[in-house]
Amino acid sequence: MSINMKLLVYANEIIENDTNITWEIQKEEAHKIYLSGARTIQFIMVSLFAGIVIHFGSKKYHYPFTVGCFLFGVAVGLLDIHSQFVRDFTHVTRMNPSDMMLTFLPILVFESSFGMDAHMFYRALTQCIILALPGLLFCTALTGIYAKFALKSYNWSWFTAFLFGSIVSATDPVAVVALLKEMRMPHSFTILIEGESLLNDGVAIVLYEILSHHVLSGSNLSWKDSAVQLIKTCVGAPVFGYISAKIAEIILVKIYISPVSEMTTILIQAYITYFVAERFLGVSAVLAVVLFGVTLNANRMSISPESEGLIHTDWRLLSVYANTLIFVIVGVLISVHLSMHYDSKDALLVFATYFVLTVLRCSTELSRQTVEVSRLRRRVDVMVLCSVASRIFATVSVDINGRPCTGYGLTWKESIVLAWGGLRGAVGVALALIFVSNPKIEKSEDTSKVLVQVSGIIILTLIINANTVKFVMKLIRFKDVTLVHRLSMGNAIACVTEVREKSIRICKRDRKYQKADWIWLLLNTKLNDPYKGGSRKKEETLKRYFPFDEATSDGQSLRPKSLRLWTEHSRKLLRLAQSGHHRFAVIPLG
Repeated sequence: MSINMKLLVYANEIIENDTNITWEIQKEEAHKIYLSGARTIQFIMVSLFAGIVIHFGSKKYHYPFTVGCFLFGVAVGLLDIHSQFVRDFTHVTRMNPSDMMLTFLPILVFESSFGMDAHMFYRALTQCIILALPGLLFCTALTGIYAKFALKSYNWSWFTAFLFGSIVSATDPVAVVALLKEMRMPHSFTILIEGESLLNDGVAIVLYEILSHHVLSGSNLSWKDSAVQLIKTCVGAPVFGYISAKIAEIILVKIYISPVSEMTTILIQAYITYFVAERFLGVSAVLAVVLFGVTLNANRMSISPESEGLIHTDWRLLSVYANTLIFVIVGVLISVHLSMHYDSKDALLVFATYFVLTVLRCSTELSRQTVEVSRLRRRVDVMVLCSVASRIFATVSVDINGRPCTGYGLTWKESIVLAWGGLRGAVGVALALIFVSNPKIEKSEDTSKVLVQVSGIIILTLIINANTVKFVMKLIRFKDVTLVHRLSMGNAIACVTEVREKSIRICKRDRKYQKADWIWLLLNTKLNDPYKGGSRKKEETLKRYFPFDEATSDGQSLRPKSLRLWTEHSRKLLRLAQSGHHRFAVIPLG
């Protein structure tokens, strides 16, 4: 055999060996990808099954569902630290934080905004903006000053301290909305908390991006440029969300009466809105999705009546799945990262930070001033409720019909619940992870402690605030039955009792019922007023407010306070009736 032939055979063997090696490598990589995907699915299934168990447990033992999911995630994270087998199954929790927000936030934010009453949201929008924009900036400034001087051992710069303030100042809409769904609060107050939380979170992410840019680039902060960027981002996002909703409406009209297609269109458009706003336009993706959902809800005539109920049900189901998974993932991430960066002295600092934030949030100053307006000759009550760390609120109310000009107003009981219900959750962890994992951070700063502090605040707010908010509401008698509800219940029971007595009188004349046990029937059909209680003097006092003639036999006229309550109650019932006719496309005859 010639030398050329030997070289050719040798070259073929080398190529064949390289091909076999390459094939084996590709096969091994494909097998790893398959295992990763299979374990991800298994992790999701186990988490959802755990969510079922936690849900039944929350009904029996009365703890928040999200807290149960979070604690389950913490337990899985502790197993992840000590077991390679569990670590293989929790690989999905180590996804990019930005991808985690892109995966879950469009579902959770849209479901919340799409389920809100558009009329009530627009009326409370001014209050929500005041709480979200000036309140967040004020809170970020105070928290940053505290972090700079009280957490000196971390060696944070001013930018890092203010960035930490922007992360912990914003309430997490995922956690807050999940808590609200488990508690039956007044609808207007629920709209205020939910809307403020969504807008607050969107503004906080924008503020975080501005501060993180200066921290990572090391450039000096131009307050003028930053303010312009903040305003441009916060204004551009709602505009884009509104345009996106109009595009979705045009598509939905074309595919009328097709529930599957309509649901798919809305789902795709929600993700496109979030993705385009964040990656291409550079505006707040959360604010864009909020306006997308509210606008689509306000103009839901583009959705067929046959599909609307199914769409709401599907979105609630997706929201439950996403809510369960995100809190389990947050629990795993916090337990894993705390095991790597936690120090014994951090516990005291975390409790100190939580205490300071809670005291600043809950130390509200309520003042009422009476201002005379010479031109209008009216009495104007200016109520300023300032919650130093996380709430700054101003309500101007004119005493015409007792209705506030700005939103629905806020009582002192609602302000306490508003301050105590400011939970932190998945968004804070994601922002902290994005910041800590960036390689451009200066090594002179102990920036890993940002994640430690944020994780500690999240743990304490979920365990303490979420579990005690019902106790706080009971302590301040937040859910006391109002005068309107007491009188409405009494009037309804009186009407039902009168109908019962008439029916019994008619039945007694019928020969078929001559042997009936009327005493037993009267005893078992008697209705008791659940709101009745207290002294007879108090009941007589309540009757004086009753607007119907049969209850005001003494001839006393209706008082202004009672008239205002009944007027607001009647308007609310009228709006609900109109909303029901609009939703189901029912036009009353006559």
